[in-house]
Amino acid sequence: MILNRRFRILVVSLGLLLILTMLCTPVRVAGPSMRPGLVEGQVLVATSTILRHPARNDLVVFSEPDTGTTALKRVVGLPGEEVLLQDGDLYLDGRRYARPIHRAQDLVPLVDTGARDADLCFALREAGFEAEGDRWFLGGASHARLRQTLRTGYLLAGEEHFSVEPARDVGVEVDFQLHAAESVFELAILERDLVFSVQLADFGRRLRISMADPHREQVLQETELDQETPSGTLFLGNTDGGLTVSLQGQVLADHLPYEVPAQPGENGASRHPFAQIEVGGQGPLSLGGVRIGRDFFWREEDGRYASGRALELGENEFFLLGDDSWNSRDSRNYGPVRREHVQGIVTWRIWPPGKPGLGW
Repeated sequence: MILNRRFRILVVSLGLLLILTMLCTPVRVAGPSMRPGLVEGQVLVATSTILRHPARNDLVVFSEPDTGTTALKRVVGLPGEEVLLQDGDLYLDGRRYARPIHRAQDLVPLVDTGARDADLCFALREAGFEAEGDRWFLGGASHARLRQTLRTGYLLAGEEHFSVEPARDVGVEVDFQLHAAESVFELAILERDLVFSVQLADFGRRLRISMADPHREQVLQETELDQETPSGTLFLGNTDGGLTVSLQGQVLADHLPYEVPAQPGENGASRHPFAQIEVGGQGPLSLGGVRIGRDFFWREEDGRYASGRALELGENEFFLLGDDSWNSRDSRNYGPVRREHVQGIVTWRIWPPGKPGLGW
């Protein structure tokens, strides 16, 4: 009886192991195409598409249609959709796609610094901020700008891998503390002749989102919050024609749309041709860590699939792209990937342990 029971346990265990092996496959990352979220040598787990169909933004393992080589990319276009890459953006069925972005970790990292080094990226001292322990204190009214232009590229393990092209569709997240009822903390993103800003006042109970051009300011949203948030983390993102604001992880404005005024800047030239960021407000207040990121930039390939001309996907076809568009061979080169060529969906990272992200 004991032997029979042990035999049954062994058979069941082997059966479960066989099923698990069929449904889950280890995958080792090769090449730079998915940087900075996935880098060479990392080991992932991909689950079979038997369990569910690939969804947009999933990372999938598949066979390249022209070479049969196993590859790893991100799903951006689904069966039946019309896909177009234009000026770095993704268009689906004629409309610009806005990826869900609610915090800095949803973006490709450009700046990730603690409070002690915040003055290296923002001109805090010049703007009147003073270092106090592990924070930067502002007693009066002032704003500090980034010291350098944000560039397309990414931050990987503390090292900068930037190109010469300016970044756009950016977001900033800052740790803050309001020290008095009159304190106002402000984040602003400056692009072309527009200033997009979020202000937090009254110990974090009043939130104001606005857009200003050289001629006027337009209030886009004002919110009275249920409780005070005198300290925490505030995020402002301007991506794909919409503003997103989150306070302590709570989304208060989710891709709030705006209309760009038709008036040109002074003398027809833009005051801020590249994305610029400001932090500050009315003190007394203090700042801590800073995180800045950018949205994906989908580089067009002349004469290739979905570049310059829309591509209609079949009922069993997906359009797949690498996160590092400058170093990726993907659906822009070999076209759509059929469902039967998709081997699995990445669900976990074995080494180093964790869930795949964008490199923070």
